[in-house]
Amino acid sequence: MAKNRKEKDRIAKQRQDRRGSITTGVVFIVLGALFLLNTLDILPYNIWEIVLRSWPLLLILLGLHLVVKRTRIWWLTPLLIIALFAGLMYPQYFPHYRYWLTPGHQVQETVRREEKAESSRVYTDEIRQLDINLSIDAGRIDIFSSEEEENLYDLSFHYRNEEREPAIEYNFDSREGRGILEVDHLREFELENMDIVSSAVLELHPAVNYNIAIDSGAGYYQLDLQELMVDNLEINSGISDLKINFASHDTSVRLNSGASNIELVFLEDTGVEIRAEGALSYDDFLDYDLEQVEEDFFRSPNFAEAENQIQMHLISPASNISFEFNE
Repeated sequence: MAKNRKEKDRIAKQRQDRRGSITTGVVFIVLGALFLLNTLDILPYNIWEIVLRSWPLLLILLGLHLVVKRTRIWWLTPLLIIALFAGLMYPQYFPHYRYWLTPGHQVQETVRREEKAESSRVYTDEIRQLDINLSIDAGRIDIFSSEEEENLYDLSFHYRNEEREPAIEYNFDSREGRGILEVDHLREFELENMDIVSSAVLELHPAVNYNIAIDSGAGYYQLDLQELMVDNLEINSGISDLKINFASHDTSVRLNSGASNIELVFLEDTGVEIRAEGALSYDDFLDYDLEQVEEDFFRSPNFAEAENQIQMHLISPASNISFEFNE
């Protein structure tokens, strides 16, 4: 009898955990979709302002979830979240909803111009290292090796609103052979400017060592580092889609992200070490034959003898993470 009781309790707990996972997944999918659509300039209103104005509704949904999650109507919370998402996506079908969504209760079309800023620097043999600091509002960042090796870097930056031109500054220390490139487009928090879309494309010379730091909001980031010598990489981002192709080079990495989709691609002969923090599923790490050294510490089997090693500190409250090892 006691054994049957324990088995029933175990099954009930698994069912509750599964329901909670479904609800949490729906929340992150909806939030991620809304922020991404806002970033891509598809939504007709400012999602940041809606979030700040509707925080009591979020508390109500949380309370409702706590009340019904152990009952047969547990599906009510994710259903309401999906309904709210539909209302935000198609406000034209909900006149009163649209009236509430619009600041000042007036529907206005905003005319936006796309501006472009460019910067480049000629490569010389005395440049041995380049430190790159990117502080960018929500948008897209692409970094890869340049096929033409005349310049140290080529930066193309697209942005909205001519009054928000990015500050681009380059300095060089001839004694250390070190250049510093700083791009600042991360302005003070202003609701009326949070729907700005930016896009940065950065091509780099393959013969220089790099330290790269990215501080950005929600968006899409694709870093192809296979032909580059990156010593240090640090990324602080919000809800994002992130893909990094690593080279066979000693690299220290720190990724601090919100609810994100993270894809990491390593070369097969590279040793990989990952320390993870947050609500990550450690099964993902084990599925890719990474050995669990400690509870939140993983290594590839070849780490100790690998000629090149990548040491990563991964911090994320909730992310989908995948690994790939290429020849």
